Amino acid sequence: MLHNGLAMPIVGLGTWEVNKSPECEEVIEHAIDIGYLHIDTAFIYYNEKLIGTKLQEIYGKTNIKRENLFITSKLPPTKVHSEEMIRETFFQSLSDLQTDYVDCYLIHWPGTSKLKVNSDQNRINRLATWRALENLYREGKAKSIGVSNFTLKHMNELLEDIKSRDNGIIPHVNQIEYHPLLYKTHKELEKLCKENNIVIQAYSPLAHGELMTGKYGEVTSRECLQWILQKGHVILPRSVKRNHMEDNFKAVTDFAAGIIDDQTRLSRLDSLVSDEVRVCWDPEQIA
Repeated sequence: MLHNGLAMPIVGLGTWEVNKSPECEEVIEHAIDIGYLHIDTAFIYYNEKLIGTKLQEIYGKTNIKRENLFITSKLPPTKVHSEEMIRETFFQSLSDLQTDYVDCYLIHWPGTSKLKVNSDQNRINRLATWRALENLYREGKAKSIGVSNFTLKHMNELLEDIKSRDNGIIPHVNQIEYHPLLYKTHKELEKLCKENNIVIQAYSPLAHGELMTGKYGEVTSRECLQWILQKGHVILPRSVKRNHMEDNFKAVTDFAAGIIDDQTRLSRLDSLVSDEVRVCWDPEQIA
């Protein structure tokens, strides 16, 4: 449950790099068939048109309707130069997804494309972009708003600006790379998000499969997903393989039913590595 009362499913289907037809449509259809109701996409994933068309087909032939789904999209760092550009990009996503609203809209990255990473203009653009998202939220076009890849520094700066205004809106979500190989890095960020009732969404929860290579002992995808759920976070596993999608979803339904793997095995994931491993982009360098 987000701090505005909106219900968000605790598992969502990640769709990064799922942008070819017919694979994308097949993944969406199978995900919904097995119970996924939360779809995570982004302008820069280049799959919103494919997803939108497939969803219209699903609405027409099943009991699933738009209001049953939770759809997240994201504003890319190439489109944050003005509120006009932000709105144009947002409404293009709505058009491609064939929907009147998204359930959640995120700033995809704390930096701005083509700016130097140490430029203070990154911070200036972040704060201005957030105000543009607040307007989309007030208009009801985005049912919740948030950020992605924001570090502790970025979140502190954003919250300071929001709280300095009478009508500022605290983010509902921070979507970050989160898995046992990157746990300690996020301790203070998790604390800040919890204090402000900001939900953490975990992308790459299986560290791109790195956890299952045997390098860190015997670790299963089920253990990783349930470990994150125990932390109170939402998970966004990505897979195009049907059996993996089913296994990931079963880990969640079992968790919800109280069928949880051995607690000792789950707890050991808190201290799996001493040198933390990031498998995706590093936002720490962005000023």
